[in-house]
Amino acid sequence: MKIIDKIIDLVFPPNTTCLVCGGELNHNKDIEICEDCLKLLPFITEPSCIVCGAPIKSMAKVCNYCQNHKPIYTRAIAPFVYKGEMVGLIHALKFGNAKYIAKSLACFMAECFKKHKLSADIIIPAPLSYERKKQRGYNQSQLLATEISKMLNIPLEVDCLKKTINTTPQERLTYKERQQNLQNAFSGINENKLKNKTILLVDDVYTTGATAINCTNALKKAGATNVIVLCACHTVME
Repeated sequence: MKIIDKIIDLVFPPNTTCLVCGGELNHNKDIEICEDCLKLLPFITEPSCIVCGAPIKSMAKVCNYCQNHKPIYTRAIAPFVYKGEMVGLIHALKFGNAKYIAKSLACFMAECFKKHKLSADIIIPAPLSYERKKQRGYNQSQLLATEISKMLNIPLEVDCLKKTINTTPQERLTYKERQQNLQNAFSGINENKLKNKTILLVDDVYTTGATAINCTNALKKAGATNVIVLCACHTVME
């Protein structure tokens, strides 16, 4: 280890407590969640939609929504359902400046990608508008994408997709409003990097698919062939 790395570890020591319960970690891994809390996390298990990745109660391979509205992206996957402790972790990462959470979540996301035996040419994070990123100080999706890029050894590109409109926050909008809110909000750039490529689009939560669909549309207009969406969590639509 370089001297500078030792100094950084002394000043900013790695987290030694569980991100969920705050107790001591009983293992030495990149995932900073204790074994007891891991058992309680809401993992997505089969059956799940082979298109959008949503957990489904029936034995059907495709959820009702995707049967009637096939998305423009190739596939979407996520390791967790957006409920329970995952809500707190995502909120802390997204709004609480808890950037250190990204690495642990990225471990689960990378494993989810490998489990589904998918491949991609480049990784692109779902972008924030300039105003939103300035206000927050960082893009949580870019934090996740950076870690995933290292784990999967897939190049990261942060200058190929921009959010050009500072839209209304999605949290309080209905399904229909979310779709309308993000229409034409994204733009694919640097077409030479996107042409004929399979993109791994990384975001924090898949709710209605509005972000995934509109980002995919922008990337395909710029020349991308396929877009796979990888999120930390998937909301179950009632």
